[in-house]
Amino acid sequence: MSTLAQIADKNPNCNGASADTGTLGCQIEFGTPLHAIATRKGTVVPKDTLFDKVYIDTQVQLGIFIPLTEADSFEEMSSEDSFNTNTRGVDRLSVLGLPKYKLTYQQGHQFYKQIARLTSFKSMDFIFGDDSGNWKLAVNADGDFTGFSVGQVTAMMGKTKVQGGDPESKSIVVQMLDRDQWDKNYAILGRASLTFSPGDIDGINGIEITLGPITPGATTLSINAALASDRITPVSGLVLADFLTTADGAKVVATAAVEDSAVDGKYTITVPAMVAAKKIVVSTYDDTTKTLAILSAGILFRGTSNTVITADPPVPAPVMTSPNTIAVTSGVARTFQITGTNSPTSFGITGSNALPSGASINTATGLISFTTGTIVGVYPIQIVIFNSGNFSSPQTITITVS
Repeated sequence: MSTLAQIADKNPNCNGASADTGTLGCQIEFGTPLHAIATRKGTVVPKDTLFDKVYIDTQVQLGIFIPLTEADSFEEMSSEDSFNTNTRGVDRLSVLGLPKYKLTYQQGHQFYKQIARLTSFKSMDFIFGDDSGNWKLAVNADGDFTGFSVGQVTAMMGKTKVQGGDPESKSIVVQMLDRDQWDKNYAILGRASLTFSPGDIDGINGIEITLGPITPGATTLSINAALASDRITPVSGLVLADFLTTADGAKVVATAAVEDSAVDGKYTITVPAMVAAKKIVVSTYDDTTKTLAILSAGILFRGTSNTVITADPPVPAPVMTSPNTIAVTSGVARTFQITGTNSPTSFGITGSNALPSGASINTATGLISFTTGTIVGVYPIQIVIFNSGNFSSPQTITITVS
């Protein structure tokens, strides 16, 4: 792979010498623009750069490049040069027309939402690619390469599909500002000199990361990763180095990230024991570029999970374990202990039926006491057991005094 300076304006498919003007040689032609890369304003690509997919992917990760490739159609919207004509019929140039391109995409709403964010004025530069895979860049005074200076960038209103008509689409319109740059100070990178095609370049794909509940003391986190565009397609093949876990904004050093062999896109991340009342977030992260954008199997992804606060799980309701019948002999004092699971803290009687005369319940311990004066009869009562965070459904106990 050669540097930009070595391949710019070079057509390797041509044999023999070519003249500075005229039609000799295999002239490079730039075709229909169907691809664009928005670059951060003022970005310079040095002439000794190896302009390949690795370089472009890195710039995308860093947020310097935003690819807008594979448009479905192109419309030339450039303005014409304007002239004043004097009384002798002599024309004089008054206003230079400016190039303006409209690229239309049929990509779906996640893509449309993202390009809508690009509407701006003089905040970025643009590189353009044509339908043959050639790229057109501006060249500065030092011989380095840049995007073309642009003014208004407008993400147009999405077109709704009309029955029997064109499909749904959204366009972006870009107006260039520098005619000298556009007409003279540029270079073409021929597809034959490059190691990638426009279809190889993609922007960052959003991931929806769902983080499950976390209890204090837990040493594993469970997450699901799916494409944000449909919230269904699993994102598989991620590894430990692709994740960043934070607790209250501070990095948590994870030791493993394992994908479920039976469920694509489901991962278990091993971490130190979680502390209560911490805000836990899992994001994608690339430690080399120090960005949230990661490169996995040649595809760029970025995502941040929901925030989960570590908290004790809901306390399960108590369940009565003592017998639901009590036999009492009139004239004989006795006691009966109500018991239950999940650490009962108090006991009560609910409903319309009360304990028989001569009986009482200790609501703190659940101990029912019968005196010698308990009256003969059958008494169905309903008991509720409480614990620190829940309570049981009413449990019926039948008391028979004979």
